[in-house]
Amino acid sequence: MARRTLEGLTPDSLKRFYRRMLGSGTRLQEMDRTGRLPRIDLEERRVELERIMDRKPYPESGFKWDEAVIGTEDAVSQWKICAGTGSAQAGSAKSMPRIILFTVTLVGRSFSMNKSRDKAMIRRRFSKYLEAYDSLAVVQQQIAARLARLFSVHRPHAVGRLLEIGCGTGFLTREILEIVEIRELLLNDLVEQAPVRLREHLEQKFSGISISTWPGDAENLDFPKSIDMVISASALQWFEEPDRFFAKTAALLKPEGWFVFNLFGPDNLTQIQSLTGMGLDYTTLPELRRMLEPYFDILEIRQEAIRQEFDSPFHVLRHLQQTGVTATGTFRWTPGALRDFEREYVSRFSTGHRVFLDWDVIYVIAQKRPIRKNNSSGRSRSMSESGGTSD
Repeated sequence: MARRTLEGLTPDSLKRFYRRMLGSGTRLQEMDRTGRLPRIDLEERRVELERIMDRKPYPESGFKWDEAVIGTEDAVSQWKICAGTGSAQAGSAKSMPRIILFTVTLVGRSFSMNKSRDKAMIRRRFSKYLEAYDSLAVVQQQIAARLARLFSVHRPHAVGRLLEIGCGTGFLTREILEIVEIRELLLNDLVEQAPVRLREHLEQKFSGISISTWPGDAENLDFPKSIDMVISASALQWFEEPDRFFAKTAALLKPEGWFVFNLFGPDNLTQIQSLTGMGLDYTTLPELRRMLEPYFDILEIRQEAIRQEFDSPFHVLRHLQQTGVTATGTFRWTPGALRDFEREYVSRFSTGHRVFLDWDVIYVIAQKRPIRKNNSSGRSRSMSESGGTSD
């Protein structure tokens, strides 16, 4: 197949090949219109075909793939081409259609995000870089400190039982423990080893606190009830059904129990979205308010933009990969597509010698509504709703 394609390789034959692989001319036009067709010239295609026929690996680039995911209907055994560059695995026949030739999904070089939230992939990505998370996730650490400062204005003297969702390495945990006295702490994270490691660290520093671990998907776990406070930093954007989780949280909390969290808004990582057309389906602030108001008095809700600078677009991608932000799928990079991405990024999102990446953060401080005898409809108290303000 590869030899016949090589011998008859022309712009028209390549287009016909794409159309055949995609199943229709309409699908081909859609891929072309959205910029998802690989942009590699004919000579680069020829080199790739020759390497596939000879089963040769690509030239050493200094970058190792973490994982190669290849469709089970792959007719040219592309997994052999990935030998020596990382691990390779065949995709599920149900979830992986035939992949366009030469566009193997190279997870190690991808950062992509789509609308779905694959919890297994999220777990793998965060688990892979857990050791280095404290030193790499500077924005997440900044967000946790900011959230704790906002809560400190309303803080109670003591909290009996606190549940943290997506505790990670403990950015928010440590901040909150400096603010209020806690008798019992329940640590949850999708990555099983995260709450275990955090508990070991906290037990060395904080005495008199009963700490238990609750690893797994918080959307599906049955947590104890009569919780005094639920907190979460930079985790709830991964949830499939946040509205149902908010109802679940309200059911766990005591009347007037605290719900303190942040997630990300629709302008999060806007540079990546604008250049690739991909991104999570983030919740807007008005949508978030509508989901919370049936259960909570909103004491504070605000939106803030945080800008982070990097030396190059490659460093942006690497940072997103190493902090687990890319854990929602894969974007198929080709050498030409990567060059186009880097060129466009520098052109549109540069401060001169560096490039930037924007985070769109929404902070919420809320309390479960107390039981009211004369006002069943409840009310919402918003002390602050602002964009990009600071204390």
